[in-house]
Amino acid sequence: MSTPFDLDPAAWTRLRELLGQALALEGLHRDKWLAALPAADAALVPRLRALLAHAAQSEHHANGQAGDGASAPIAARLMNTLPKVETCQFAAPLPVAVPAELVGPYRLLRELGHGGMASVWLAERTDVLQGRLSAVKLPLGAWHGAGLAERLARERAILATLNHPNIATLYDAGVDAAGRPWLALEYVEGERIDAYAARLALDVQARLRLFLQVVRAVAYAHGRLVVHRDLKPANILVTDRSQVKLLDFGIAKLLGDDLAAADATELSRQTGRVLTPDYAAPEQIAGLPLGTACDIYALGVVLYELLAGERPYRLPVGSSAALEKAVLELQPRPPSQRTPDASRARALRGDLDTIVLKALMKQPAERYASAEALAEDIERHLRREPVLARPASNWYRIQRFVERRRLAVGAAATLSITVLGGAAAAIWQADLARNEQRRAEEVKRFIAGLFADADPWRAQRTKPDASHLLRRARERVNREFAERPSLRVELLNVIGASLTALEDFPDAQATLLAAADLADRTLPTNDELRVRSHFLLGELYLSSQRTPELKVELQRLLPLLHADEARNARDLVYALHWQVQVDNDEGLYKEMEATARRALSIAAARLQPDDPAQVLARRSLANALENQGLTAAARAESTDAFALSSRIFVSEPKHPLHNDTRFVHARILSAAGEHEAALPLMGKSIEVASEFLGSDSLQVATMLREMVSPMMETHRLREGLAVSQRALRILEKHHREDSVHLAYARVALGTIERELRQGDCGHNSFATAVRALAQELGADHAYTLDVRANAALGLALADNATEAAGELDAIAARFRASGQPTLDKVTVYRALAHRKSGRAKAAAVILQAALATLTQARELERARLEMAQIHLALDEPGKAADLLRLLPPREASLRPAHAEADIALGRARLALGDGVQAIAYFQRADEFWRGFDPSHREARAARTWLARAHNGRDSGSGARSERHPT
Repeated sequence: MSTPFDLDPAAWTRLRELLGQALALEGLHRDKWLAALPAADAALVPRLRALLAHAAQSEHHANGQAGDGASAPIAARLMNTLPKVETCQFAAPLPVAVPAELVGPYRLLRELGHGGMASVWLAERTDVLQGRLSAVKLPLGAWHGAGLAERLARERAILATLNHPNIATLYDAGVDAAGRPWLALEYVEGERIDAYAARLALDVQARLRLFLQVVRAVAYAHGRLVVHRDLKPANILVTDRSQVKLLDFGIAKLLGDDLAAADATELSRQTGRVLTPDYAAPEQIAGLPLGTACDIYALGVVLYELLAGERPYRLPVGSSAALEKAVLELQPRPPSQRTPDASRARALRGDLDTIVLKALMKQPAERYASAEALAEDIERHLRREPVLARPASNWYRIQRFVERRRLAVGAAATLSITVLGGAAAAIWQADLARNEQRRAEEVKRFIAGLFADADPWRAQRTKPDASHLLRRARERVNREFAERPSLRVELLNVIGASLTALEDFPDAQATLLAAADLADRTLPTNDELRVRSHFLLGELYLSSQRTPELKVELQRLLPLLHADEARNARDLVYALHWQVQVDNDEGLYKEMEATARRALSIAAARLQPDDPAQVLARRSLANALENQGLTAAARAESTDAFALSSRIFVSEPKHPLHNDTRFVHARILSAAGEHEAALPLMGKSIEVASEFLGSDSLQVATMLREMVSPMMETHRLREGLAVSQRALRILEKHHREDSVHLAYARVALGTIERELRQGDCGHNSFATAVRALAQELGADHAYTLDVRANAALGLALADNATEAAGELDAIAARFRASGQPTLDKVTVYRALAHRKSGRAKAAAVILQAALATLTQARELERARLEMAQIHLALDEPGKAADLLRLLPPREASLRPAHAEADIALGRARLALGDGVQAIAYFQRADEFWRGFDPSHREARAARTWLARAHNGRDSGSGARSERHPT
């Protein structure tokens, strides 16, 4: 076999085809077959005989070494000695030359790999972008004859048009001193998509979400008139952050080219068809013109392999002719029939079989019309909606309708069980797995009967009232399955979870309590259904914000889940997340962190990296860190949680868990001072929650309440007041008057009323909240005393300073008596109340010591401003001016507190004889109040001081007065 491969590509293609056929025949039959070859193949017969003789010698030698069964590997090795059309190896390849150390501005570090025409090197920049790693593609020794210059030029032209996070980026291109073309591409540290999925043992949903990134990248390329033509796992890498990167557009085709003459380029004339046969579409095998449909087919093969673990056709090793025949003629079996994993087969049966086989249709027109259409069907499957590729039977429609209704009415943030139809299907399949066909059919008939009149595809029918249907379902369960306690528990669990999703909390509680009571009386302690009943009760109490009941339920549930941590890992992470919420409501912040870290360790040890419970565990830790004042650590943790959630739910951007995670991340951004970044994220989460749960849902109200703080910080006071009032109105529909959640909403409302200097400056809102907090948390709890101090501050600002001073003195005494350090803000509020009540010297004593110990920027600013006001009251304008100079500079008053500071600044400058500067400050305060509320008493004060300053300047005197004009 020393004869060089000097045939043209078409002859080599035919030779390989004939060799594949010959190797499948026995000796005598092979001779007859050779003699019968048509005259068109006569020139190839001598070489074919030589190859077969070489194969016989190798086989004989191998059998002497390894015994029977070695012929197939020998045949495979023989096939591999032939030139490969797909890698353009038509002549004896020259040795791979080590390139020069420098190629353009890149220093080559090591070879990453090479194919028939090019090698790829890891390289780093040596110029102004020094240190950036790239993958540099260089031609091999025979590059001139193989047309690689054209190929690299095409790849450069194509990649320059593509800018997508899932497509490897083209950084640079050029020609070196020897005239060799080179490309510098993004260096991707990743693993083949099939190997990545296998190593992490990803479930079907995780594989689909990963594959969606591939399809979206292909759809993007098609949208820019680019067909890849060589999609395969080797060209699809996954990074350690679960991000897909699509590689090697080296044989891509621009749709703007003449596709009817697909082989018209110099490269094609020299090298023949460029493809990987295992992933090539029938039209590629047949040499027909190509369009986007060939990529759809390749995506179908990749998806088949990703789901079933093997390619669509099982063929003899090395039989290229058989492979081409199969691609052109044979119908692949559904992937569910090819996977050895029974649970995987059940997951693939139905929609996914249909999706994959549609992508693999022989005729391009019968496949998906676009990559976007393929992605949409996968997303529909993930959302439990009818896929467009599937014929719609009545039962299939009903099943999908029920499952879709769960998403339409919204799950309560993190439901881990599907709702009625979806859960029925899950029960049905689980029962089938346990060979309980009769019971599964009963469940199926029950659900189908319940929704027999609720099919939205029937003409002119109204949508069913989901809560009504579920209540009717509960009645039927109790009536029809009275003697079947296990089945009753199972169905009551499904119905109760559905009612929770609809925020029909009273009926949900009645249903789930009945299920739990029945389970406790009739089922073993560790029975899965019994544990599920208590899990769903916990979920109900979390969703309805009933912390005391949730705490009691967790005391029962957590030991059950811990008893079999491996089986219950996901539910255990959820339950520990709930415990974090309980600890938060009780102010147990250290305990919160310990619980959150426990959840994170279980998720890391027991669950897949892209399991949604991983998001929840990270979110819990972020919350715990935030509540301890560890804002930077909390921000980092929430950023990771949101990034992970974005990857997991890339195809389900409105998923409740992702929506909640977005909101938590936004809230922590706000806590870190990034209010402008937080508000759009919060707005998006509220929009999604309103869409699925309704604008008056409990979750929407809670989000609105949380949104008030960043609105205030960005000076959207009027808008924030409206949002706060709306949140309170909604919450009043869901909670008793003494609910702690109403108290939190009233605190938010009181805060913004105070900032607006509106009415009683929030006093009544704070005072009403204090009554509920004292009952829930205790009268001496730090938060209760904090809110009580805010109520007293409202009194002081509303000109009832004497009463406020007495109340704040009492609060400071309660802090000391309970052994808690007095909050810095309480000290500032005390000083303000005493000053406003005419006891400026007492105010100075209260505040002077605190100024030396304050470290938090906001409290220090507030204390300096108050101390300056005290100095003004004591006729010490110089000291006031010194403190006021330490305040952050501003160009304008943006809110009432700023206008008050400007009046103080003006008074200090006026008292020191600087009338010009005083007027500037008074004008700033006056301009604010004219636009904000011209009738407010503070507006009158600003006008009075401005007039006094003008009068003083006109008369040439610097007026001095310590009293606030009203």
